[in-house]
Amino acid sequence: MLSEFSAILNYLDTYDVTITSQPADRHCEISNSSGAISAANVTDVTVTCTVNKHYVFVSSGLYDGLLGGPAGADATCLALAEASTNPAIHGKTWMAWLSSSTASPAQRMTQFPLDFPLGNTFTIL
Repeated sequence: MLSEFSAILNYLDTYDVTITSQPADRHCEISNSSGAISAANVTDVTVTCTVNKHYVFVSSGLYDGLLGGPAGADATCLALAEASTNPAIHGKTWMAWLSSSTASPAQRMTQFPLDFPLGNTFTIL
């Protein structure tokens, strides 16, 4: 999509293009966002957006429910993910999909505006 800006800039005026708010389902970055107006139109400002992805994994562990509340369950998920041999899940934030007496998963987790993709394979940790 090509966008144009309504401001008129003169020769040698400086510009600085910014993203004022990120879309809910994407992370966007700008390259060549600033400079000075020369004899030609500015054509090299690029906005690149990637879809935010949310991941789910299933644990093969059995737990008695005494994990120390949601925070303890979240710590258990993180430990399982970091101990995995699958490097694709390292370095991410993990939360247990559970409810407590004060919060449901929908209240504990960031709402994701897209569907979770259902793959043909998944890793059980």
